[in-house]
Amino acid sequence: MTLAASASAQEKFRVYLGTYSKGDSKGIYQCELNLADGSLTPPTLAVEASDPSFLAFHPNKPFLYAVNEDKASISAFAIDTKTGTLTFLNSQPSQGGD
Repeated sequence: MTLAASASAQEKFRVYLGTYSKGDSKGIYQCELNLADGSLTPPTLAVEASDPSFLAFHPNKPFLYAVNEDKASISAFAIDTKTGTLTFLNSQPSQGGD
């Protein structure tokens, strides 16, 4: 689970969930965490991706990186700061398994 700040005075955060894309799962999902009561909105698909098991944010730009375990690669995505959807930018081999 990875968090990104949203516009409502840090009371709510956008959360990204990496999943194994077997079966019903299709990639990276997003939902909103309400810090006041701890509730999460239902997840929606942010982008289709292949086994994005580990997620990390760029330290100061709207980019999200994902480790794609099945392909031994790292993918980069641009974050739409208004909607939270992700746009695939590129992918590079990780030079290792999983």
